[in-house]
Amino acid sequence: MPRGTKFGLMLLAALLLAGGVVGYLVWRQQAGQGPPAGKPSAKTPVEEKAIAASGDVTVEVIEARAGDAGIETFYEAVWVEDARRSNCLVIRIRATNDHSSRIVSWRHLGKWNSRVSGAAIVDEFGNSYRHETTSGQKRFAGQARDTRIDPGKSVEDVLVFEKPLEKAQHFTLTLKGPNDEKISLAFNLTKFKTKEGQKEGIEITADRLAAEFSENEGRATQGYEGKKLIVIGVIEKIEGAALYLKTRSKLPIRCSFSAPGELEGLTTGGSVYVRGICTKQGGLSNCFLLDR
Repeated sequence: MPRGTKFGLMLLAALLLAGGVVGYLVWRQQAGQGPPAGKPSAKTPVEEKAIAASGDVTVEVIEARAGDAGIETFYEAVWVEDARRSNCLVIRIRATNDHSSRIVSWRHLGKWNSRVSGAAIVDEFGNSYRHETTSGQKRFAGQARDTRIDPGKSVEDVLVFEKPLEKAQHFTLTLKGPNDEKISLAFNLTKFKTKEGQKEGIEITADRLAAEFSENEGRATQGYEGKKLIVIGVIEKIEGAALYLKTRSKLPIRCSFSAPGELEGLTTGGSVYVRGICTKQGGLSNCFLLDR
């Protein structure tokens, strides 16, 4: 075989082999067996579990959203919201004592306790986010205090982190359990956004609602009357089928329910989330309690 012909055949074979390798890689990419060329791959959890058991305690992520976080100050024996921190990732968790006869101590997850709680969060791209804290007689709205959880009872707490990437949706939250054991919770932010939209209400604290009506009743009436509100507050008193939420102003927020039985189990000083229709005076009608 002439030398030139032999070299040509070898070159053709090499080209065919290279083409086959490229074709195989393209096929793997199109079949979803490889990452897109030139793009970093996100480590999406195979199975997202927003609930985990740790000894006698079950911990669950019940709410997650990107947005503002209310800041409360301890004022005259009542926590009242007087500031907000914007661009945050706010996560609400519920811890339940599953034991039939043992008390569990709960160390709150906010404020100066960030090191003790071991709170950390990572998205599907491997990014971690700063745990936001407060100082002095302040806390983020909804944060618990150090307390105990009786058998069969639950406590809710709130964690606040810095704003995540807009395209980040899958998160893994790590906490320390009651006995310093590691607890991992994975969740999809999109699922909670869907639930948030189903609440159909403007979320506001009782103190802020009262303040807006005190400062400019006409403007507040125009903005809220007839609309569905989700009001967060502390119970001042209960009378029949109505409960009153504490505020800094002279008048509390009155929430009217259809029957006294809907308020069974509630006590003064307890925190509640009430959904209802706003009236002219800033009260709520057609109310019911939200499980938050």
